[in-house]
Amino acid sequence: MNKEYKFTANTYQKITECPASVGSKSRKKAKPFLKRWLDLNETIGDWLYNDATSEEAIINKARKIYSESSDMIQTKILDDLFEVFRSIFPKTKNLRMSRDYPPSPRSEIKDLAEGDRLILSSWVQFEVGSKDSEKKEVIKLRTANSDPLSELDLAILSLQRVEDETNIEINVTKGTVEELPDLANAEGIVADAFLNIESYLNNDTKETRPGTWCSRCDRPSLCGQYKELDGKKITTKDRSFYISKTDLLKLNTCSRQLAWGVLYGLPKQIEEDTFYSNYGEKFHTYAEKIINEFKEPLSELGIEKFSKAISEEEESMREKLLAAYSSLVENMSSYQTVELKETEFALGFSLLVDDPRQTGSKVAFTYMGMADIVGRIEDNIPVVVELKTGKERPDHQYEADLYALGASQATKEDKVIILHVYMEPGSSRLVERVYEQKEISKAKEYFIAKSIDISSWDPDNTLSPSYNPGSWCEYCNYETRCSENRN
Repeated sequence: MNKEYKFTANTYQKITECPASVGSKSRKKAKPFLKRWLDLNETIGDWLYNDATSEEAIINKARKIYSESSDMIQTKILDDLFEVFRSIFPKTKNLRMSRDYPPSPRSEIKDLAEGDRLILSSWVQFEVGSKDSEKKEVIKLRTANSDPLSELDLAILSLQRVEDETNIEINVTKGTVEELPDLANAEGIVADAFLNIESYLNNDTKETRPGTWCSRCDRPSLCGQYKELDGKKITTKDRSFYISKTDLLKLNTCSRQLAWGVLYGLPKQIEEDTFYSNYGEKFHTYAEKIINEFKEPLSELGIEKFSKAISEEEESMREKLLAAYSSLVENMSSYQTVELKETEFALGFSLLVDDPRQTGSKVAFTYMGMADIVGRIEDNIPVVVELKTGKERPDHQYEADLYALGASQATKEDKVIILHVYMEPGSSRLVERVYEQKEISKAKEYFIAKSIDISSWDPDNTLSPSYNPGSWCEYCNYETRCSENRN
């Protein structure tokens, strides 16, 4: 057959997470981080390969790649990244660029039966040598939004590295340059990857495995996991957006805050706290463990098991965690029958609306969130339980709407219950929202309206979405840049 099956390390990562993530994809999905990376990569390449004598003229020529098609905010971001690269990797008289541009990917090959073969590749962006030396540096260009290099990437680069060649990673957001290590077990990593790819090819390549990786997927509205609410057919020609539960809550305070992340991909100026000792994260982790491992997590025995699970925590943290779990058990005791089936469960749906920016075109939206707990309650009614260690907020209504639509779509049932359990010490309470046909229709109308609003934003004008100053600005990732760009 002489067929070649080509996979990059990134594609391999996708199929290990979800086989259906590889396939026909939307050609118009909002991918702002990738677009900026592509513009930056092309700009740097133009600068490195230009031998003109005037450095200023070389830089200005290269800048035109993005400056003539980007607004002032995007241009400023790319200017800064381009400047960082030049400071990290300045051109010298001895610089010798590879004749091949872009460089060929580093690839490992496995021969199969009947002349077929598998090809596993890791892309590199630049190959730079010196006129008075045989040494060469192979550059992987990274930004803050680049996923960390996988073991497979490093393994391929290790096996393909030749003498006098150094693999380096330049992260222009962090302003760092790092020599990439050779992995001692590189051959084993690549061999395992080949076996996994063969298994993928011999099984159902359209199998969906929903999870947090859906946010990185090119085809969340096409894979079949998050079906269109009215059964409309979504195609690769439709402009598309992926909106997470977290994004949705931002939309209800300030459109610009959501848009600058989802549509325009602006770098964060305030990094969100991801430290594991955070009380909320710890509570969710321990609660999920008890719910997944014990048949009766919402009982005195469940509280006892929870207490043992947190025994290594500091006393103040332990007391707070135990009080929260006890309040969860107490709040849920008002129901006679509760069957909790899974934790961290992906729920979502898609919508197809008319594109207000282009007559006759459509825009596809996929809304998705990871529900804390799903199961059945009372008369076998589908239930979604969200555990909240903070205060009750009005926008939790929209979170409930998302989960209700997602659960109704997944179960094909007309009644769904969404429970928010607030476990703040001294003020724990349970909020029940029952969704039947009327409530589900109202929630659907809300998401259609929001989808039309988002569709109206000009993808070429970062200042197109409106801003709404408020107390949330203090915690916004774009507070400084936003305040500098208000009319």
